[in-house]
Amino acid sequence: MYSIYILYGLIIILTISLIIQIKGKITIMPTVLLSILIIYFLLNPKLCIDASLKGAELFVQAVLPTVLPFMVLCNLLIAYGGISVYSKLFGRFLCTPFKLSKNCSFPIIASIICGNPIGAKYSSELYEKGHVQFDEYVRLISIASNTGPLFLIGSVGSVMLQNKTYGYILILGNYISMILIAFITRTKTISSYKKNDSKINITANFGTIFKNSLENAIISTLNISGYIIIFSVIISIVSNSYFFNLSLNSIASLFGVPYEIMKGTVLGMIEITNGCKIISSSSLSINMKLCIISFLTSFCGFSVLAQISSFCSQHGVKLKKYFMYKLLQGSFATIITYVFLTISYF
Repeated sequence: MYSIYILYGLIIILTISLIIQIKGKITIMPTVLLSILIIYFLLNPKLCIDASLKGAELFVQAVLPTVLPFMVLCNLLIAYGGISVYSKLFGRFLCTPFKLSKNCSFPIIASIICGNPIGAKYSSELYEKGHVQFDEYVRLISIASNTGPLFLIGSVGSVMLQNKTYGYILILGNYISMILIAFITRTKTISSYKKNDSKINITANFGTIFKNSLENAIISTLNISGYIIIFSVIISIVSNSYFFNLSLNSIASLFGVPYEIMKGTVLGMIEITNGCKIISSSSLSINMKLCIISFLTSFCGFSVLAQISSFCSQHGVKLKKYFMYKLLQGSFATIITYVFLTISYF
């Protein structure tokens, strides 16, 4: 009971702190917000530890077996000049319609096959190695940022919705909306780039190349695991908060929206796995479930945004536009899914 009052008090302090500034643009809001999370963790250790274990379990079962070997293979491919090969094979087909240089085909394909945050990682690799210019790099991040087919078909379709066909419907909405975003962000001319192959050391022995590829993949994979665990704890704290559920229920009643939709959408925008699980287990119609899940998996959530930021922020990329484009892509995916369900006999 006392934890609720403490939480309320800190929330009030947080609200007041929004208008208090400390020298320039720095505010005390982050300190207060983090203090809330720390105190909640201390008052509810079992809840937070269980959430951490669930996040770790999710990482080991769903992310580690696919992302780590995929990253190792992609790193080896880049080390042996695979970007040039991919640009020749797929560049004209994938990139020319979007006014992108041919080298961009590699992260787009990686994003389509494996999902987030692989596309952002290899978009950053391209920029670091001099294969794309900055403006094109910023565009590429918004395009090569998608939920992987394994998650949509396996986790959502087969496991959560008990029908893998639903996963294919979600893929349709996700990838068509990605194409629309690619056209919206298209420039007047195809971006030029300065090809820089000097950093690709194809004369090094395989052992050295493999070691470097493995170390890079392990570091990136561990970073992803950290985000998954932290956001699992945040989701647990938010979803079990009396204040959150009371406020959400009031908002749902005010606008006449089912509570399940509100909760699943809000939590899904924080972390898509939990949101999809809530929506799929709800009493909503299958068409409504698919439309909401299509939005969540195209938007990708703040957890993925944080992961992508870890790759892009060091290059001075501001993710405000990325966030807006992902909201737009989520909206497109919802409409596409709804139209497909309406006109089909499915």
